[in-house]
Amino acid sequence: MQNVESFYNELTPILEKIKESPEAFLEGTEVSKVTLWRWTNGINRKYPDPHKLLSLLSKISGKDNVIEVADYFGGTISLFLKDSFPTFFQIGIKGPKIEELQNSIFQDFNTFMIFILCETESGASKEELIHTIASLAFKKIGLIPEEISADLINPYGSLVEAKIHDLVKMGVIDLEKDGRYHAKVKDIIFNVDTITRFFPEIISGFTRKSNVDMDLSGIFGYQQTIPLELAKEIKKDTKEFFLKCYSKMKDNKSKDGIPYQIINFSDKLFFKKNELGFMGAKL
Repeated sequence: MQNVESFYNELTPILEKIKESPEAFLEGTEVSKVTLWRWTNGINRKYPDPHKLLSLLSKISGKDNVIEVADYFGGTISLFLKDSFPTFFQIGIKGPKIEELQNSIFQDFNTFMIFILCETESGASKEELIHTIASLAFKKIGLIPEEISADLINPYGSLVEAKIHDLVKMGVIDLEKDGRYHAKVKDIIFNVDTITRFFPEIISGFTRKSNVDMDLSGIFGYQQTIPLELAKEIKKDTKEFFLKCYSKMKDNKSKDGIPYQIINFSDKLFFKKNELGFMGAKL
C-alpha cells in the first residue's frame, strides 16, 4: 500500500494541474472525466490501468513513446511504466508510438491482418492482402487451397480496399514507391489485449497438421504440476527466448523475405476459488 501511496503522491500533483480544464487534455486519450476524478481524489486507491494512464501522460508530456514518457516523469511513475511495459525497456528500444501501442485501430481481424502484413519490412501489395484475407475466409468453411479460384477471391477486393483506405486515412499505413503498402511504425510488439483478441485466430487460420514440424510451422503443448519457483523460471526462460528470436528477426529483416511470426504463450492451468468469485458460495 505504501508503494501505491507513493505513486499517487507523485501522480496527483500532475493531475491537479489539468483538472480545471480536463477536456483539452482528455481529448484523444483513453481517460474519461470520471476516471480522472477518481485518480485525483483517491477513490479506490489501486494502481491505474497502465494503457489509460500512458495515453494521458503522453498528452501531458508531449512524448509519444513509453520510454520517453517514463524518462520525462521519473520517480515512481517511471517505475510503474517499466513494470507495466517491461518488454520495451528490456529490448532497449524506444518502442512504437502511443497510438500503435494501444492498438486502438484494430476494430476487427481483417484490419489487424492487413496491418501486420504491412508492418513487415517488405510490406504487402494490394493483391497479396486480398489473397490472404480471402484464403483465410475460405479456410474457415473448409476449402483447401486447390479449390480457391480467382473468381472466388476477386469479390474480396472491395472489402480489403475499404480496410486499406481506412488505415491510410488514419495515417497508419501508406503506399510507397515500391508499389507496396507499408506501416509507418514498424517492429511493434503487441500488447496483451491485441494478442488475446487476434492471435488465436492467426494460429487456427495458418497452422495445419500437415505443416507442423515439416515446413515452417511449429506448435507444441505440454502440461505438468511443478513447483511455483520452477514455473517462474520457465516463464523467464521462454520470454528470453522470445526476445532472442525477436532480435534475430529484427537484425535480419529483408525486403525480399517471407512474412514470419513467432508467438510465445505460457500460463498456469487452474484458478483458485477466490479468483473465480466462489468464496462464500456453496459449490
